[in-house]
Amino acid sequence: MAPQGIRSKIVLHYIMPEDTEGNFKATCKHCNKEIACSKKALSNLHMHIKRLHPTLSIEPSTTRIKKTSSTNTTPLNTSALLATAIAQSSLPRGLLENASFRMFCENFLQQSNQDMADQVPSVAMEAVLKQSTDLPEDMPKIRGYDFNQGVDHRALLQTYLTTGFQASSMGMAIEEINKMIEKRLEPVDAVEASERTESGRSGCTIFLGYTSNLISSGVRESIRYLAEHKMVDVIVTTAGGIEEDLIKCLAHTYLGDFSLPGKELRQRGINRIGNLLVPNANYCKFEDWLMPILDQMVLEQDTEGTHWTPSKMIHRLGKEINNPDSVYYWAYKNNIQVFSPALTDGSLGDMIYFHSYKKPGFVLDIVEDIRKLNSQAVHAKRTGMIILGGGLVKHHIANANLMRNGADYSVFVNTGQEFDGSDSGARPDEAVSWGKIRMDARPVKVYADASIVFPLLVAETFALHADKLIAGKKTE
Repeated sequence: MAPQGIRSKIVLHYIMPEDTEGNFKATCKHCNKEIACSKKALSNLHMHIKRLHPTLSIEPSTTRIKKTSSTNTTPLNTSALLATAIAQSSLPRGLLENASFRMFCENFLQQSNQDMADQVPSVAMEAVLKQSTDLPEDMPKIRGYDFNQGVDHRALLQTYLTTGFQASSMGMAIEEINKMIEKRLEPVDAVEASERTESGRSGCTIFLGYTSNLISSGVRESIRYLAEHKMVDVIVTTAGGIEEDLIKCLAHTYLGDFSLPGKELRQRGINRIGNLLVPNANYCKFEDWLMPILDQMVLEQDTEGTHWTPSKMIHRLGKEINNPDSVYYWAYKNNIQVFSPALTDGSLGDMIYFHSYKKPGFVLDIVEDIRKLNSQAVHAKRTGMIILGGGLVKHHIANANLMRNGADYSVFVNTGQEFDGSDSGARPDEAVSWGKIRMDARPVKVYADASIVFPLLVAETFALHADKLIAGKKTE
């Protein structure tokens, strides 16, 4: 039964409160949702039934105002409809000019507007108070580090996974690299070992790629640590990634500022790499060191038939630098293959160019190197890619893994965006489409500066498991 003073049948779908004076809330019998309304404004109740329970919809009753003409009546059920009828002169003129009727209309419209002003519009209420579906119970809850526990850097890094944004991406990258390490430590049986290349004799062959700016920066020391303890199997970098390491063994790189004027620096013979400064004298020292080595390499090519490739040249330079600060000294000592298909794109290329006028005929074969690199992937039991930056190094490693239908584990760290279509900014999912990452893999991209991220990644992965990794190296 409808409450006293309310004639509409719509209330049969609701549990009405005892007190229906003023504004009140009615509870829907079909979904238990509370709907705000008043005796004079039941449109929310109609709208709720119409939207959520359309098969039960009952149109609101209407009141008809009899006109003086027996053939022309307009049904009015809202103040808006009444106002429209008056504005469009659809009511008889005599009725409109009647003072009593005009007063009735003014009072009616004023009261209706007041009722609407006192009541939240149903469309707004339903939009803001949209009901949610339940999320899975095992979904991680966002929670960061509590410094009330004191300063514990390991515990801080462990909370990155549940911090959100790129911190969570970093947490996932840590997990992905630790999976590579776990598989790398798995023993390979004798039959498998005999069928594989040296780097493929572990449970996971790890490819590390990085751009030259990271060697120019202090990230070089993190990379050198990995080479020193043979924690990675294959390295791919640019010409600058080779020469900057060797040059640092001869002279220092300094901290400057991103905003230093290029013109003034050029006049002073100072080269800027971001906010790093490299005196041009460093490259002169590099030329003095490299030229005699090039002389000897050409001699060995001409007299002994040595077939030089970029990787063989890097191996030789690592031997010649003989400095434990160098990444490539340790790559030479630990027989880690280092590939740089664009080795002439930098100061090394400049020196080779100058040297060609003095002793022409020096040859570097990139074809032999591409076969070596691809074979490292093809013959691996599993592969993991850790790629810092983009460009050549990113694609060269990914393309090698295409030869085995994709890498098992992948971590990209760069600031590139995908909207320009570049491979540098492409997300890992694009590599999946090419077969460079396996379809069942769970690759991670961290959108961040590698100079911030990579040392922390090393701390929570390779350095954390150093005892096991170094023990495995000694066993080999």
